[in-house]
Amino acid sequence: MRKFRFYFFAVAAMVAAAAVSCKEKEPEPEPALSVSDAKGAAVTKLTVAAAGEDITLDLKANVPWSAKAPEWAPVTPASGNGDAVLKLKVAANDAEASRNGEVVFTYAEKTLKVAVEQAGKEPETPP
Repeated sequence: MRKFRFYFFAVAAMVAAAAVSCKEKEPEPEPALSVSDAKGAAVTKLTVAAAGEDITLDLKANVPWSAKAPEWAPVTPASGNGDAVLKLKVAANDAEASRNGEVVFTYAEKTLKVAVEQAGKEPETPP
């Protein structure tokens, strides 16, 4: 009778161990990154006046990321791992011509681009 109990418990333990080890792994979440404004709207393009502007954006990410921006519109922080509040400091455009650039976010071998368009200053009129 003792042998039977021993074998019964040994088999039960092996079955339980097998059941636990056969659980499927949770699938890895798909890499994701999004940029939105203060109202929560997705941002794909920013239009800035010639005078320049400080812009705050919300970045949501579940992976490490980095950002590259034009020198006239630096973004901070320029990299991170997960969510962040971004500051984009667009300098004044002293030229009469408008200028265009983009902030490029790189994450998990993917990219997200946010266009930045800035107006040129008004031409000076002689007195």
